[in-house]
Amino acid sequence: KAKLQDSTYVPKYNDYTQTMLAVKAGVTDTDVTNALTAALKAEDSAVLNPQGEGTKSLSIAAAILYLNELGENPAEFNGQDLVTLLYNTFMTETDMNPYTYQYVNAAALQSVKDVDKLTEILNKIHADVENDYYVDGESGCGIDYYGVSVDNNANVLSAGLDTSKLEYEGVSEKIDAALDWTMDQRDESGAIVSWGSANPDSTALALRWTAEMGDLESAEGYYEALVQFKSETTEGVYTYAGTDNIYATVDALWGLVSYDRALNGFWLFDTTADCQEEETPEETTPEITTPETTTTEETTTGAAAQETTTGETIGQK
Repeated sequence: KAKLQDSTYVPKYNDYTQTMLAVKAGVTDTDVTNALTAALKAEDSAVLNPQGEGTKSLSIAAAILYLNELGENPAEFNGQDLVTLLYNTFMTETDMNPYTYQYVNAAALQSVKDVDKLTEILNKIHADVENDYYVDGESGCGIDYYGVSVDNNANVLSAGLDTSKLEYEGVSEKIDAALDWTMDQRDESGAIVSWGSANPDSTALALRWTAEMGDLESAEGYYEALVQFKSETTEGVYTYAGTDNIYATVDALWGLVSYDRALNGFWLFDTTADCQEEETPEETTPEITTPETTTTEETTTGAAAQETTTGETIGQK
């Protein structure tokens, strides 16, 4: 919101994904959403007309996810069909940051209605991730993008492979191996150790990944480790190296929203409107095995402590 008050500021893709995340967490600021939507409608929108190879699909996918969360139809937005634009752009774009795939994957699953085109997109995501980035060796197991890291694994594998509607031989085994390697990076508190110390960002992203996978037992452990990084001076803020940090806070929100939604049986990228519609019919309530009851002290909305029944398995949408 502060950035948007500067008339010279040009909104970027992460402004749209972070606002989408805030809406999922129950926080909506119409000043922000009105400004961001107006920026998308501008003829020179930096998000819909990104410069530079490797950034176009990312920006368009972010816009689609944002519009879907607000209940807008990206296929009929301001006289443009952003869904077709995403397909045409992604299928020809090269040199993409692998973090792009999580957004393209989610946007495609939400909005691409043509089954053949959806299949093409998912096949390209799978082939690119597995052939260009996945490794299993001395350097680690998972996504090698300037080295293997928990952050890479969580950002790419959580939405790049396992949420695909298609079945690929050997993929589940590779994801399990990367998950095992990720869990081996924890310290005695359960936090992920990255770059020599317990890292709030990596811990938050591991929380997001395991929550999206429906592994609520592991997610609970990462949640308990993550809240150790809450700021002692600033409400709602998370710290890095003992100092309030915006990047740690953003990653914490990704993890917390994913976990909160998984506890209620929803994938992170299900739209809020879809979730509200699906909570009513009894037959769509996910079946959860409940061997024990645990108490979760905090939710993403900051509500009072509530008792949540969890187990090792959950029927994800």
